[in-house]
Amino acid sequence: MNSNEQAGANSGGWFKAHRSLIHSDMWLAEPFTRGQAWLDLIGLANYQAGQIRRRGIPVTVHRGQVGWSQEALAVRWKWSVGKVKRFLKEMKIDGRISIETVLKNVKVTSLITMTNYARYQGSGPEDGPEDGPGIRSEEGNKKKHTNPPRPKRGVSDRERIAFFETLWDVYPKKDESTKAQALAYYRSSVKTKSDMDLIDFALGDYLEYLKVNKTEPQYIKGGAAFFYDWADWIPKEVADGDQQTG
Repeated sequence: MNSNEQAGANSGGWFKAHRSLIHSDMWLAEPFTRGQAWLDLIGLANYQAGQIRRRGIPVTVHRGQVGWSQEALAVRWKWSVGKVKRFLKEMKIDGRISIETVLKNVKVTSLITMTNYARYQGSGPEDGPEDGPGIRSEEGNKKKHTNPPRPKRGVSDRERIAFFETLWDVYPKKDESTKAQALAYYRSSVKTKSDMDLIDFALGDYLEYLKVNKTEPQYIKGGAAFFYDWADWIPKEVADGDQQTG
């Protein structure tokens, strides 16, 4: 089988990647490629509606939207702002994203909407069909669709522990002597697939907070402390929305 045939054989279907990948040192170590930047946008997009604040002003970020400014993306991707603008313009022309201006004279002035977010982030029976409900785009169909509520399902203890190990591996400040306590906190609060999604969201949010604020190591929560109060890193709007779909 030649290289083209190999590429064709692996070009369909899905592959899973933990969200912590886009917050890892390896992912952020070098200037991004165009493909990496595209995948990064998908990873940065909200998987549930939430809210951010800029200078005290609340900004609603819907599922499939990215609340990062072009300037912040330039820093993250190690690109010039001009290159970011050209890339986003190309993605918009291709119909992959739309850009909505929501505020003026603040750092975040626009929201990027991933036009086919449901297609990229669907996961079979749990989230609906692969081509699932669409996200309203600027140039596309103006009728807004919403995903059907996803029932919470229990997960086995084996699945929960395996997921804990994944989170523990990427946590930046951990002491193996407190791992058992961290696991106990985790098991008492993470019981469903929805809980696993939320703690994954919380860890990603906390890691981003540490990076943006250049938090010194001594001020980073210990592993057990994070797993004790991880829910504090879930925006109220996301937590409330998750309870309503349960």
